[in-house]
Amino acid sequence: MIKKAIQHNLVPIIGISPISLDNQRKELDIPLEIRTKLGKRCSFKDSNIKNVFKTIALDIAHFKVPYLCLATEINFLALGNLKEFLRFVKLYKNIYKEVKKISQKTRIFVSFQWDVQYLIDTKELEKVKEHSKIFEIFKPQLDFIALTSYPINFFRNPIDIPRDYYISIDKHIDHSDKVLFLEIGCPTRGLGSEESQVAFVKRLPILLRNLNLIGIDWALLHDVNIPEFDEDLRSLGLFTDDGKEKLGFESFNNLKKYDHSY
Repeated sequence: MIKKAIQHNLVPIIGISPISLDNQRKELDIPLEIRTKLGKRCSFKDSNIKNVFKTIALDIAHFKVPYLCLATEINFLALGNLKEFLRFVKLYKNIYKEVKKISQKTRIFVSFQWDVQYLIDTKELEKVKEHSKIFEIFKPQLDFIALTSYPINFFRNPIDIPRDYYISIDKHIDHSDKVLFLEIGCPTRGLGSEESQVAFVKRLPILLRNLNLIGIDWALLHDVNIPEFDEDLRSLGLFTDDGKEKLGFESFNNLKKYDHSY
């Protein structure tokens, strides 16, 4: 897949995640054979679990990938199981150093779910500085800040998204920190429509202004028919599952004309 990406002038970003997609990402997502072998509740305090995760990460590093994500939306784990989150951070920093020995140019990071973080910040203004620790704890072993965002869960109309929605990340990071949107999107069914997807895309230059932005990765190119996904997740694509171009594709493709200063 890495070779195919390069052949098509795409930049491959490889990601693995230690936490499950369901149950609000509060539980570890351990390979079934390992879970069965241990026969007990899985935790990063277990050397078996740590070694398996580290081995997978180092195996990927040997492919000399340009970008390697070692956890997706990891702030969910901090919210649901702080002790396990701290164990993961310690392991992450160890893996970071080992990956760099194998592939110095690989950029290593984790991603944070921004919509939930923004909501928490809004509700607990007096604790924003404390919330910043979730980001700071990974530094300096964090090559940039990666975010995921699906704001339609909180703002049905894209015009209602506050202008400072994304730039308020500056409350938690240095303005010089590079920011990557590893996942961003708006569905065309469920909570959304093709019109709202277009409206969200066209609003992005305003919402992303003044960020030290290095990239925006739309969540899905095509819709998917995965039973475990709800209607929103299944319809995030800029194309339908049978390859029909949606209205949002042209709008997203036009973002290339904007520079990073927005």
